[in-house]
Amino acid sequence: MKEIEDILMNSNSENTSVPVKFTNSINMALNKDKVGWRFNMKRRIGIVLVSLLLITSFVYAGYKFQDIFNFDKAGINDKGIQTAVENQYIQNIDMDYISKDDLEFKVDYLLMDDINFDLVFNFKTKDDISNYQGIFLNNLLITDEQGNHIYMETEGAEHFNSYALLEGTNTIEKKGNIMRQVLFAYSDQFPKSKKIYVSFDGITLYRVENGNADTKNIEGDWKLEFDVSKQLSDRKEIQYKTGNNKISETKLTNSGLIITMNSELSNEKLKLIDDNKNEYNVVQTLTLVDREKGEYTTDKRAVIFDMTLYNQTNNIKLISNTGETINLLKE
Repeated sequence: MKEIEDILMNSNSENTSVPVKFTNSINMALNKDKVGWRFNMKRRIGIVLVSLLLITSFVYAGYKFQDIFNFDKAGINDKGIQTAVENQYIQNIDMDYISKDDLEFKVDYLLMDDINFDLVFNFKTKDDISNYQGIFLNNLLITDEQGNHIYMETEGAEHFNSYALLEGTNTIEKKGNIMRQVLFAYSDQFPKSKKIYVSFDGITLYRVENGNADTKNIEGDWKLEFDVSKQLSDRKEIQYKTGNNKISETKLTNSGLIITMNSELSNEKLKLIDDNKNEYNVVQTLTLVDREKGEYTTDKRAVIFDMTLYNQTNNIKLISNTGETINLLKE
């Protein structure tokens, strides 16, 4: 506990490390922009508590289906996800609560395509949920029927085996004795999984009160599994082509558009405009990995925009702040 208090007291230090659970806004706040790090549990607990000082949870007066992903992912306004949900591109997971000590939990919803993986967890406590500021799952591993690592909490080179290139959590409901949190992850190519397996060996409920850190740990060995709906597993994508050698691939999915481009272009300020003059925003820039070599790529990155299959057009234009325009044509 003293280590946690020390971290809290020094949360403004430039040397503070931040776990992948709270990337983007936390990384910006602490001047850290390298993704893909993993940390041991003792340090993660402390940093999660520091993160509470920097992240605002989204609390709803009532829980509605359309509110599931009506939030900013770690400060990012992802309209692509919201568009997908509005078009019913989401799976309801039919699962009973699992009980342990004073906590019950289950998985409520899944959204998955090539670039987005979102899993909504439902936690129920016997006491008022306002007593806790967040919940996380220890040593979480998510795989599919082919053994693909969709998401994994690990240290060292093993994290290069994970399809998730950037991930985080956010609270989407906190009311009475119920808390719903979404685990979200970005990738350049999530597999078309037909079954999802979720395993973890502990649950930590945490809070900070009057500067004092407090955690409640529940140990166990949980293995959840569920089928992926055909809508998600048999999904289709649209490819766009261009003759510009700065672009390697352009793919439009149910929840976004991802363009793989050279690193120089990805560092510029970009905007996307379709045939109907609609402009789309950059959601995220991903550092890619070479899974065979176990290292980050340096020559290419992927940029995700909030255009989706539901607002597709035959032609789109990628415009950089230098004035360069790249035309992309639907194949």
